[in-house]
Amino acid sequence: MLVHPSSSGFGIYVHFPWCLKKCPYCDFFSVAVPSTEGRTSTAKEARSWLPHDEYASAVISEYDLRLLQLDAPHQPLHSIFFGGGTPSLWAASSLGRVLAHIKDTYPGEIHQDLEVTVECNPTSLDEGQIAALLASGVNRLSVGVQNLDPGRLSFLGRLHNPDEALAAVRCALQNDALRVSGDIIYGIYSQGPEQAVRDALSLADTGVSHLSAYCLTIEENTRFGALHALNKLPLLDEALAAESYSAVAQALEERGLRHYEVSNFARPGSESVHNLGYWLGRDYLGIGAGAFGTVTAQGERLRYRNLLATERYMQSWLGMRPPSDGDTEAFSQFVSDREVITPAMADQESLMLGLRTIFGIDLLHLHERSGRAPFDHKRQAQIERLVDQGSLIREGSRLRIPKEKWLFADGITRNLI
Repeated sequence: MLVHPSSSGFGIYVHFPWCLKKCPYCDFFSVAVPSTEGRTSTAKEARSWLPHDEYASAVISEYDLRLLQLDAPHQPLHSIFFGGGTPSLWAASSLGRVLAHIKDTYPGEIHQDLEVTVECNPTSLDEGQIAALLASGVNRLSVGVQNLDPGRLSFLGRLHNPDEALAAVRCALQNDALRVSGDIIYGIYSQGPEQAVRDALSLADTGVSHLSAYCLTIEENTRFGALHALNKLPLLDEALAAESYSAVAQALEERGLRHYEVSNFARPGSESVHNLGYWLGRDYLGIGAGAFGTVTAQGERLRYRNLLATERYMQSWLGMRPPSDGDTEAFSQFVSDREVITPAMADQESLMLGLRTIFGIDLLHLHERSGRAPFDHKRQAQIERLVDQGSLIREGSRLRIPKEKWLFADGITRNLI
């Protein structure tokens, strides 16, 4: 029986911006640490340079101020996610200080099964780092394997080889107290569906409880984006990429990993709580340089992004004093972007994200959040048409897209907006 997760709850995202090297496909805010003697620094060299404690102090300062401006009562805290960049480069003692402070000061209920995830790269994940993260309160690791072919790893700009990637995953899996997820990228030039399946199954067979499988996408503000604009980036034929998607999904489901979101697979009960929060439209506080957040403050639902400069971020937040309760500018301070999410925007985003999952979207609940009539004449007609086409399943007030149509989810959803 499919149990629909609750849309209530709250998450916290902490961004650690530094990495050893900027990957050419990555459009997240990240900053490569300085090179050493003309080469990419090692994890050990990077850790000796990074401002671990200073950055932790700035993050804690931001957390304290932002938290005061959220509308009460606070939702139960379900997840904390340390993303990047490469958070596995962060000293576990500093990361743990941030985590302990959040747990000690969060004013609402903390869920008994609080999920605490750290994104990791194989180059900065070893037995000692894993043990230190576990001791600090982390209970889930997400390892960026990305591919298991040396040539394609080089194409993706990765610093590890296939054996190192699998060794890092297996090392993490030795700890029963940790849930382990692995990321894989397919749809790369010269990689056919059979090779994509082989890589995905090699990762799945390590025993990970969760696997994210992403088709390579080209983002504008990346090195790949620049090469693509110049017609200098070799790409896989779209038909082969679509075939790879279907083949990978089928193979992973046969291994017992349920396809619960367009790009995500999990053994029952091991779904990503934090990512489900995004797809279900839960509020989350984003802290750290370049972090995004979506919160409700002063009666408005806001989306913001923090400063995209590490030094300026730390200088801005270190030594800040909490504002008075009447201060309405907290979510205008030290941000690069800020917007109010209107009911119409909330309606569209909920559909776009919720229909990417096996759980779908409940239109009655959507009405409570956005105010839009769940079955107005136009939407009702579109629903009936899509159901007749087999592109949509309706179960009372809940809608979902059948898995075999997930490749076309964006187009299907646009018909309902």
